[in-house]
Amino acid sequence: MLVLKGLAMGTANKVPGVSGGIVAFVAGFYEEFIYSLQRFNRKGFKLLFSGHFNSFYNHVNGRFLSLLFLGMIISYFSISKLLDYLIIHYELYVWSVFFGMIIGSWCTHYHFLNPILKKILPQEITIIESGPAIARQTATILENNNLLSTINASGNHTFFTNGSRNVMASLMGWEKTAIQKLD
Repeated sequence: MLVLKGLAMGTANKVPGVSGGIVAFVAGFYEEFIYSLQRFNRKGFKLLFSGHFNSFYNHVNGRFLSLLFLGMIISYFSISKLLDYLIIHYELYVWSVFFGMIIGSWCTHYHFLNPILKKILPQEITIIESGPAIARQTATILENNNLLSTINASGNHTFFTNGSRNVMASLMGWEKTAIQKLD
């Protein structure tokens, strides 16, 4: 699975103005990626240069990084060539996919970003939350097409996340057992 994530990162790096970090952020492994890169520190180099290769590999999360980089290298010689063709012949669609990823990451991470943005932006700038308007419009569309259920039923729900189950559970106010982590 990490090789596929590396393929996606390598593909994104090929698009001008798009970073593989966007893929890492959207796919939910950005924090582990940054954490692993930060492990290339004084202690890591000390392990490397003193010949403790296994310790160094474990210290820098080597399995994670090597599989991810393998996917990026494979992408360079395969998928990125296909992407070159797609950008030339279907530029609008390629940009739409990557722009959708950016918008999607904003929507899913808005609750984390909003408090930070309010702190760093000048008071003259107001952040307008579009969530309630989108929810009302979605309900209207469903209702107009007779797709809106009016049955008030309760049941067991399972939600899936590629991030932290604890964070998702705390945001939703549920038990962690109702949330499954996807790897």
